[in-house]
Amino acid sequence: MVLGNLIIYLENMKTEKYPDGIIIASDLGNHWNCPVVSNCPEAIKLRKILTEAGLTLEDVIKDWKAARAKPPEPIMYKFPDVDAKMHLKVGNQKIEIDMKEELESQIKYAFTDRLERFKNAQREVERLGVDLYSTYLSNIYDIRRSKLLPQMMIPLEELLKYHCMIDQGGKDSYLFIFPFTYNPQWLFYGTKRYKLDPAHIEGLQRNVYAVFTITQERNIIDTKLITSNGGKFRHYHGDKYDCWGQLKLPKRWDNTLKSLSDLVYQMQAALATINRDSLMKSTPPGMIDILVLMDSAKLEGIEDVVNTEEVRIEAPQPEPVRHWGEGGDHA
Repeated sequence: MVLGNLIIYLENMKTEKYPDGIIIASDLGNHWNCPVVSNCPEAIKLRKILTEAGLTLEDVIKDWKAARAKPPEPIMYKFPDVDAKMHLKVGNQKIEIDMKEELESQIKYAFTDRLERFKNAQREVERLGVDLYSTYLSNIYDIRRSKLLPQMMIPLEELLKYHCMIDQGGKDSYLFIFPFTYNPQWLFYGTKRYKLDPAHIEGLQRNVYAVFTITQERNIIDTKLITSNGGKFRHYHGDKYDCWGQLKLPKRWDNTLKSLSDLVYQMQAALATINRDSLMKSTPPGMIDILVLMDSAKLEGIEDVVNTEEVRIEAPQPEPVRHWGEGGDHA
């Protein structure tokens, strides 16, 4: 049983709980012919819907096979009796010829030919119906995706406290924007740690922004640094994307601005050291070449293991949880 059959079966299924069937607005696309019992993400989603509806996959497949096993009702037909006797006169003789078998054969051929054409037309209608149904599901899916995001309601004092700005990032995501100070202090090379020249520290400092893209489901799907004009901020460990070394960025958000603000401080600390062993850019735009930094840096010490200290994100203190599209404090 494939996913397309399952959706059509559920729509036509009539039960006391679902008298009009179960309508699933899912655009299967290329997954239409994926087996229901496969690891296809759409198959997993539909199996979950079955469970929530109080159905079991085994029962659905059993009922579907039973319905398909029923033989089609035979088409009963009876050809009319044909009087196909012919009389030929040959000379003075009359010869009677019975053409019944030949005429019945012609009638049967014409009938079966017309029946086959009808079956072909029926199959074409069914194919068009499946295409239209798939288009219908796709349109419903697009309509759902095009709905406006609920407004993010966070008290003004909290936004000001954490210096946060919020914008829409896409159809189903938000942008949380925080000021970010890029301020390298040290340089690491091999097992040696160097303190950068004070003049170079001052020359490298930049005021940029950290941007977190977070979905309505509170998944953090992107983290990046941008400049004041919205372009990607490029530095020694950042080009098209940023490398955070030992810092483990979370994939989920806990609904508090404090956790994001704490993360910003951890990100600033991660970039306070330039690791020459893992550079993305040896000379980022507008910055000092790494060799020039090395020449004037002061050796502070030698470490046995490179980057052994793992930077950890502090667990946020309990705070009021903000809900999508709601204002004020919520327990």
